[in-house]
Amino acid sequence: MKILVISDTHGQRSAAEDAFVKENPDAVFFLGDGTGDIEHLTRVFPYANVYVVKGNCDFFASYPPYICETLGGVRIYACHGHSHGVKNGFSALVSSAKSMGAQLALFGHTHRAALKNEDGVVLLNPGSAGYYGSYAVVEADDGAFTCELKTL
Repeated sequence: MKILVISDTHGQRSAAEDAFVKENPDAVFFLGDGTGDIEHLTRVFPYANVYVVKGNCDFFASYPPYICETLGGVRIYACHGHSHGVKNGFSALVSSAKSMGAQLALFGHTHRAALKNEDGVVLLNPGSAGYYGSYAVVEADDGAFTCELKTL
């Protein structure tokens, strides 16, 4: 299963749209700050299963602050990151992911792409699609997964 991970479009939806076209994903995680952009893209690309959390700039969005889903046998925790203080460290994010039994934690907010393993949880930040054209792809199958950071 191919999963596209996008965050922080901030009204600049063209990079996210280009990533949809290039990757042709089975599922998409949108990690906030531009929920109107992802709503537009789900109308343009209705075939993908889309999971959305709201960010600190999504003032009136009704999306949840975090979600936990299992795709391809992989338990995935997703949040924007601001409520976990990700600009100051990852301990709260790791704790939340572990409490949900997640192997992979997706987050945005910092606008900086990152991929690291902390205390048994893989942390993946796709960076900012809106400002830097960055995104990530997760390949998940039968409980195993790989992550790749990409730029358009």
